[in-house]
Amino acid sequence: MIPVFATPEELKQYTGKDFPNAVWLLERASESIGLLVTVPIVDDLSNVTEAQKEALKLATLAQASYIGNFSEGFDVAVGVIGSVSIGNFSFSGKSGSDGGGGAISQYNPIAIKYLMKAGLLTTKGAWY
Repeated sequence: MIPVFATPEELKQYTGKDFPNAVWLLERASESIGLLVTVPIVDDLSNVTEAQKEALKLATLAQASYIGNFSEGFDVAVGVIGSVSIGNFSFSGKSGSDGGGGAISQYNPIAIKYLMKAGLLTTKGAWY
C-alpha cells in the first residue's frame, strides 16, 4: 500500500480551501502519484531523499487539489486525454475510433512537474 504523502492541514494551507473529504482526496492523490514515480516507495519513505519527499508531498497536494476541483465527473473523464508533453516527459491516453480524447487529464500537470524536478518520474510512458 502506498503511504499518504501529505496531511489535510497541508492541503488546506496549499489550496486555501477546507475540503471536507481531504483524507480521501489525499489517499487517492497519493495512490495516483505513487503509480507515476520510478522509485519504489516504501512505507517510511526511507529510500528517497528529503528533496524527493518534499516533491512527493507537493505533487500529492497538487493532485488532491486537482481531484477536489473536478470531483463531479472526474472518474468519467479520466483516461480519455489525447497526449501531454512537458519537457522530455510525455504521456498519452485513449484516442482513436472509440471517440476518446479531449477530456481532462487524470494527472495534474503541476504534480508531474514537481516529480520531474525531483527525478522521480519516468521520461516516457503511456496510460490508458
